Amino acid sequence: MGKVRKMIMNNKNSKKRKNPYRNFVKEQFLEINKNFYENYLKDYFVTKILVYNKQLNDIDTSLEGISIEKLDVELIFKNNTEYKEHIRKCFNTEIAMTTFHCLETFLRLFIVHSKFPPAPVMELRYLSIKEYQRNIENIKNGKFNTMNEELTNDKIIVDVFMGGESILNSYCEKANTTRKKIVTDYKELLKFAANFVSDNEIYNVFKHGLYMRQSQQGFSFGEKFSANGEAFSYVVKKVEEDGTRKWYKRIKWLDLQLFQSLTLIYNHYIDYLVDLWKIILITPHDKELEVKITQSINIKEFVVTQSNGNTVLNSIKQDSLFISQMDIQYDYYK
Repeated sequence: MGKVRKMIMNNKNSKKRKNPYRNFVKEQFLEINKNFYENYLKDYFVTKILVYNKQLNDIDTSLEGISIEKLDVELIFKNNTEYKEHIRKCFNTEIAMTTFHCLETFLRLFIVHSKFPPAPVMELRYLSIKEYQRNIENIKNGKFNTMNEELTNDKIIVDVFMGGESILNSYCEKANTTRKKIVTDYKELLKFAANFVSDNEIYNVFKHGLYMRQSQQGFSFGEKFSANGEAFSYVVKKVEEDGTRKWYKRIKWLDLQLFQSLTLIYNHYIDYLVDLWKIILITPHDKELEVKITQSINIKEFVVTQSNGNTVLNSIKQDSLFISQMDIQYDYYK
């Protein structure tokens, strides 16, 4: 019995030693929060999109005369047309990757703030992949309180995005809106982002070796189904019905204009969260919070409106923003 008790006590002591908050001087949280919120790179993703667009609209001078200290950079192409096509591919790829990165950042900020830690940046720094993925799957299924199950889903949304019930009630009265609409809008904003980043095949392909190709592709099957425009293509391995594995070329078409619009929207809410929680965590407790609430958006309605000109997106039910996908099997000997 004595050995068992000793094992239990050792386990408890081990847990204490592994807890970085144990004996932490709490007064330091204020400094940590100030460093994070006051120096956060706001408009980061928007700035990237604006730069990429500027370069795309002025390809003739893109990357012209780049010099890093004494290192001169020169891109050599057979002709001007080849150069322009290369630049177009690079920036279009970056626009798509920026959208993934932006929506993932929004989700990560929500996840750590929904835990309501004394310094969210400390949790953000060490949010494990396993914990992140568990939250994403739950968000897709309408569960938003994974990090704090003592609170309801609605309460999590209100506290994270509005700073509490009193601020929400005051805002609803001034903006002539309802609690239900705001909570629903933020839930859908989170679910949309979670579904989007879950279709992360291209993002991972890009990060892990850049083994994909960006180009303009087109195909059609009869009169009802066709896809043309910007697309990514890469190699995938699929399991056939008989259990054999075969190599395929996968092509995914995407609406780059819609991707850019989504980046602008989600970057806005990233900056809003940073501003809101800067006020909440840095304002002295004896002072009243002066919170500027941003308007919530119906993301589903926005996507449908933005996609009206895209017949493929309208005619086919999609779980992601990729317009369409096609897999072409590579040739095999009989």
